[in-house]
Amino acid sequence: MKKIIIGIPIYNGALTIEKTFASLRKAILYCNKRCPHQLEVVFVLNGCTDESESIVRDITQFNTDLTIRLHSIDKASKPLAINILRAYKADYIGYVDDDVILDEEAIMDEIRLLESNEDIWGVYVDSFPLPCREGIGWFSKIIYNAMTMRTRFNLLADRGVLLIGRCVLFKQEKLPLIPEDTLNEDQYLDYLLYPHIKKVNDSFIFYEGIYSLRKNFQRDIRITAGRKQLKKRFPNSITDIVDSGISRKINYNKLFSLSIGQIVLYIIYRIIYKISKVMVNVCLLFNNEPQWKRTS
Repeated sequence: MKKIIIGIPIYNGALTIEKTFASLRKAILYCNKRCPHQLEVVFVLNGCTDESESIVRDITQFNTDLTIRLHSIDKASKPLAINILRAYKADYIGYVDDDVILDEEAIMDEIRLLESNEDIWGVYVDSFPLPCREGIGWFSKIIYNAMTMRTRFNLLADRGVLLIGRCVLFKQEKLPLIPEDTLNEDQYLDYLLYPHIKKVNDSFIFYEGIYSLRKNFQRDIRITAGRKQLKKRFPNSITDIVDSGISRKINYNKLFSLSIGQIVLYIIYRIIYKISKVMVNVCLLFNNEPQWKRTS
C-alpha cells in the first residue's frame, strides 16, 4: 500500500477553505473506493492572520474518518509550505490551493496518470475560474469577468503545457526543495522537472479569480519578477523550450462568436493587461524583489 500526502497550504483562506476541503474530502473518498493507497491530508498554515486556524481545527474535529494533520509556520511562503509537505514520509506528495473546488475524480485521475509511466514525475489538473461571487459590486464584477474571460470561454487556441500548481501530485523522491524566496514556485518546478510533468486530461478544478485592479497588479508584479528571477537560475536551453509551450494565441473564431457585451469585456481585459504590463515594468525598475502576497 502506497502512502499519499495531500497538502493544503493556507494563507488567510478563511473565506474559502471550508469549500475547498469539502471538495477534497469527496475526491479522497472517491479514491478510497477505487485504489488501495492510504491518503492523508496535511494543512499547512503559513503566516495566517485571520480565522483560518480555528476553521481548520473545526474541520479536523468533525472529520475523524480521515487522517488529517496540522502544521503551522509564521512565514507567509508557499515554497516553504511545499517543502514542509515534502518532508513527510510518503510515496506521493500533492497539494491543492486553499481557494479551489476539485472535481470528484481529480485526485484519482492524477494517481492513475502518475502510475501509468515511470517517466512521469509530476501531474497537474487543468483549472477554470469559478462564477463571480454574489453580492459583488458592479465594478468588481466587471474586473472579475474581464480578467477570467480567456479561460471561462476557452479562448486560448491551445491551453498549453505550463504547470498549473492549484492541484498537483508528485513522486516524493522527484519533488525538490524549493528556494524559499521563489516567487513563481509552479514555474520553478516546470523548469526543473521538464519534460517529466504531464496534465490530466479527464478532470478539472475551479479556482477563485481576482476582483480588484490592485490585486491584479500585485499578481502581475510577482509573476513578472518571478520570471526574471528564474531566468537567472536556469539555462536558456531549458527556459526557452518550456516557455515555447505556453499558449498565448487567442482563437478569434470563438471570440467573435460571443455576444457584443462579452467582446467588450475582452477589450477591457486587453486594455487592463497592456496598462498593467507597462506599470509593472516601471515598478520593477525600483523594486525587483517584491514579496509574495495573496492575490485571490
